Amino acid sequence: MEPYKLLIADDEPHIRSGLTALDWESIHVEVCGTASNGKEAIDMASSLLPDLILTDIRMPIVDGLDMAEQILKENQNCAILFLSGYEDFEYVKRALKMGACDYILKPAVPEEILKGCREALKRLRDKREHKQIFDQLRSMVVGTEEGGWEREGVKEGKINTREIVLYIESHYQEELALNDLAKAYHFNPIYINRMLKRDTGNTFLEILSNKRMSVAARLLEDTELKVNQVAERVGIPDQRYFSTLFKKYFQCSPREYRKAWKRKGT
Repeated sequence: MEPYKLLIADDEPHIRSGLTALDWESIHVEVCGTASNGKEAIDMASSLLPDLILTDIRMPIVDGLDMAEQILKENQNCAILFLSGYEDFEYVKRALKMGACDYILKPAVPEEILKGCREALKRLRDKREHKQIFDQLRSMVVGTEEGGWEREGVKEGKINTREIVLYIESHYQEELALNDLAKAYHFNPIYINRMLKRDTGNTFLEILSNKRMSVAARLLEDTELKVNQVAERVGIPDQRYFSTLFKKYFQCSPREYRKAWKRKGT
């Protein structure tokens, strides 16, 4: 999975430098560019298409709020987080109204900034997933009307859910989505998901997560890999999301699981 692209906009060079030097790799982010004013940021966003923009509000030529409005008109699939020294309710209200993910006051410690960006990216992922589901539903309806998709039941007897499950379990380390299965097996993704649920009792995501968590548990038991390395091995580059999912499955964090396993073995 490619890292998320971050554009930093601030008119103060030392702040741009300090922000660029943060541990972005820890949240699977890379800095794709820096801008010293709002106009420059608009131009860069148009060509670089960042996933996330971390910006000051008061900047020359075009301020951060006007900059954000222009960028979001062209690319709504972008998360914007404001970092400003001005605690003004009108600024905050306008920033949040336009769809900003957060508003962090300067001076802010690196952990606070990284946490804010991580949360912004989580919202962005959720937004993209919802859009993908909507697009799939729309494609299914339009495709059925035009005869492009197989109507329900026509190919029902031919879909091999066992083969699809084996495919999922052998590709769990990859960035795998329902659309990948649709391309591989030439069925509508929503239809595939429904057939998996019917035949196995689990959805695509549940089958994938079950496999990933099973392998993760074995890696924590049998290796000394760090938690972020285990997460990468099972196809989840976002360590925080991995830990949340692991805790949902095992009612404890990955580190707690490893400690308990070691105590059990002694």
